[in-house]
Amino acid sequence: MYYVEYRRINKEIIEENSRKDRERKKSLSYYLPEFIESFIKENESKEFQQFWEAKKRWYNKNEKNEWPLVYIEYLEDIPEQYFAIEPAKDWRIAVQATWERYKRNKVIELLPYAHEQYLEHKGEKWNYEGREEHFSAFKDDEKGIQNTIRKHILEGRKLKGEPLDFNF
Repeated sequence: MYYVEYRRINKEIIEENSRKDRERKKSLSYYLPEFIESFIKENESKEFQQFWEAKKRWYNKNEKNEWPLVYIEYLEDIPEQYFAIEPAKDWRIAVQATWERYKRNKVIELLPYAHEQYLEHKGEKWNYEGREEHFSAFKDDEKGIQNTIRKHILEGRKLKGEPLDFNF
């Protein structure tokens, strides 16, 4: 009911947005690389195809260098004893391997504690840190999608002059 009334009240705005959507030209997405490649090969000039290939090489080069910079930022925050760089012919691989080694060592370090916690709470409700925040969205009317849906239902009932409750 809420959405029916909302569409009635905002009819002109909705129709204008719909008209703009229909008039908007279609565009190609980077998320469809095979389609883009075939489209360019079939429809574009040789000069544009060369430009496209150069752009892909530039993009791939920059993407190849992007993740190592992220790993370097991660490594800036770790204790020095873990910072011995892994040997590799390519510095990017060395930085990534160093970060992966650090993560792996931290997980290995925490496994005995996690197993101990598991054994301690085996077969019962385990109130680990953060559990209540995760599940509170399902219980608390002020959190989560349920609250939004409830508000929409009550607003629809209000627009129809019905009581603001869930007694249908």
